[in-house]
Amino acid sequence: LSDIREAFIRVGATKLLVKRLAENDNSKNQVYLAGSFAPTNLIPSGAPVVETSGHGRQVLHAPMALSWLRENGELSLAPHAKLILYPQYPEVRFSGFLRGSAGAPADLMNDRARVAGRILFFGIRRDRTVVALVIAPTSPAARELERALAVSDRGVLHEIPLGTSDPKREVLAKLHEISSRGWIDSVKLEPGGITKPCNSRNCGGYTLEAQFGVVPNGRAEPDYLGWELKQYGARNFTTYAAKSLVTLFTPEPTTGVYVEEGLIPFVRSYGYAALDGTVDRLNFGGAHKINRRDARTRLTLRLEGFDHELEKITDASGGLVLRDERDEVAAGWPFATLLGHWNRKHAQAVYVPSLLEASPQKYRFGAVCWMGEGTDFTKFLKAVSEGAIVYDPGIKVENASSAKPKTHRRSQFRISVPKLRTLYDRFEKQHATP
Repeated sequence: LSDIREAFIRVGATKLLVKRLAENDNSKNQVYLAGSFAPTNLIPSGAPVVETSGHGRQVLHAPMALSWLRENGELSLAPHAKLILYPQYPEVRFSGFLRGSAGAPADLMNDRARVAGRILFFGIRRDRTVVALVIAPTSPAARELERALAVSDRGVLHEIPLGTSDPKREVLAKLHEISSRGWIDSVKLEPGGITKPCNSRNCGGYTLEAQFGVVPNGRAEPDYLGWELKQYGARNFTTYAAKSLVTLFTPEPTTGVYVEEGLIPFVRSYGYAALDGTVDRLNFGGAHKINRRDARTRLTLRLEGFDHELEKITDASGGLVLRDERDEVAAGWPFATLLGHWNRKHAQAVYVPSLLEASPQKYRFGAVCWMGEGTDFTKFLKAVSEGAIVYDPGIKVENASSAKPKTHRRSQFRISVPKLRTLYDRFEKQHATP
């Protein structure tokens, strides 16, 4: 097993997952990973696409950038590898891993390979590519793992530590250092390591990211050592109660008037004059809760294709939509769109409270935080269906009557801090320590 660890470290893996294969885990039957969507948060994959299975059911295919690790240390690309998500169960399977890969372990994974006890490894690299290896049940490493996994209750996929570093402890140590600095100027880190003053309302997150050396770039990737950094404004550093909702993610709509006609026609149809009296500005905002018509936008947020009681997706082509009074889709986020964003950023997240001091704008970050680990896209959908997560955009069009209006896009889904724990398997209060 130590030799296998070293081999994965040599090819750049920073995380190693392992799965003990059942007899029918092979290229014909696919490899069963879990009876939930949880593996999609652990194993990197591309944007899911809705496909129709041979039985006429809609499923989601998520392509993987995967290579097989050969005995000589070389990698053999598996160009058709993918995760298949079956929402009707739900479950996730690994498929297409032999096709087109000259160095794939066909003898252990083809349709005739019906041997229980084989061990499948997934090495996760920082660039979100995956390196895979499978070993026979008679190998010394397989016997070593068999003893270890026999007493494990952590589910189908298990993590094998690589090296001695602990990213979680490193995040807490860095947060302790940041908290110890006291008040920090409000800044945003630009490419090239240059910090610039930041004076907008959402500068708390930018300032925290800057202390971790993170340049905002809009990529749907975790911020630091596999952890997503989230800041929220606190009332004090005694109770750490939040002053408002915390933003989970900001995916842009991919369907509806918003996309088909554009942002400006969308805001002209569903927006309203700025409430603060700003001349010639149209806003589109407000917390849109599921199945409730918003008084200002006249739109209703609906979750279509999800059964709240069964906690299952019943229509893979469904998703979240904003419908107007004529039942037309003003904006929409298909499940595939939301799933891709959620999986990339929320497997591990740290929520950090902050205090704000104005004129000049400064932030102070708490030495206490909340860390969420282990999530599932179904948890997100359930929270939406219960009204815990709301769509709370900050969209505006300035100089609306001019020939060249100025637009600002921000489609955000938000939740209260106390309800964050419903999104994770483990959600714990942590003290930042050196």
